[in-house]
Amino acid sequence: MNLLKNDRQSFQLIILYILLICSDLAQAALSDTFQDNTPLPHWQIIEDNGSQLGISESNQHVEIISTGASSPIDDALFLSNGPAGFTLSTNADFKFEIELTLLAFNSVGGFGDSLAFVLGVGEDLDGQNSAAIGFALGNTGLGTSMNFVSSFRVSDTPTVSNLLEVADPWSASSLKMMVEYDQSLDHLTLIVPELAISDTLNGLVLGQWNASELMVSFGARGSGFALASGDAVFDNFNILFGNIIPEPATISLIGLGAFVMVRRRTVC
Repeated sequence: MNLLKNDRQSFQLIILYILLICSDLAQAALSDTFQDNTPLPHWQIIEDNGSQLGISESNQHVEIISTGASSPIDDALFLSNGPAGFTLSTNADFKFEIELTLLAFNSVGGFGDSLAFVLGVGEDLDGQNSAAIGFALGNTGLGTSMNFVSSFRVSDTPTVSNLLEVADPWSASSLKMMVEYDQSLDHLTLIVPELAISDTLNGLVLGQWNASELMVSFGARGSGFALASGDAVFDNFNILFGNIIPEPATISLIGLGAFVMVRRRTVC
């Protein structure tokens, strides 16, 4: 009897240990500081017109380079479906962020041109069901407007909202862009915390997309603005919590053997 009791206790401890591990993995974090100038295998780089609008991991961050001659719908993205890619499950809350710094730009186009720096999620590779928060430069014909905007697509139909027009948010430091999901309410919230900007999209992820998992993307889209190396950079991508598929340990193992907001319109 004592032996059976000890075996039962040992088995219970093993089950408890497994549950604790699974609990930790279910709310795991994943980050990329871009310090080694080599994209992690989590990412696929998407460039529709790389000679005009490009994205690269260099100088210990991710840079956007632009001649301004790209198409208004050209994307330059890091997309989370690389060889060791990941998605975020919609069966639990999640939150992720990235830092954006814009030091300089040159308007070389005409009225109506715009270039946006974005962080988003997408349910499909074509971006037909997707949402993003972005900082947009716009040519008004009289100068450059700067706006933080949110946007989303349902079955490829876009909706864009102007959140806030800002004079110059870059005088102090980098700004964070965040995406947060409340699973119980089906609320997807797009956030710029330093400026107290947020936009909550209700009933989108489950109610309209019917999405079980979402890809992540960040980068730029648009035309009319030239950027040199170091002018516009992303830093410090972090998934603060969420159900990451596959979980981070598996991602690392896949990456060892591996050394597509979500194509085109994912970032809206």
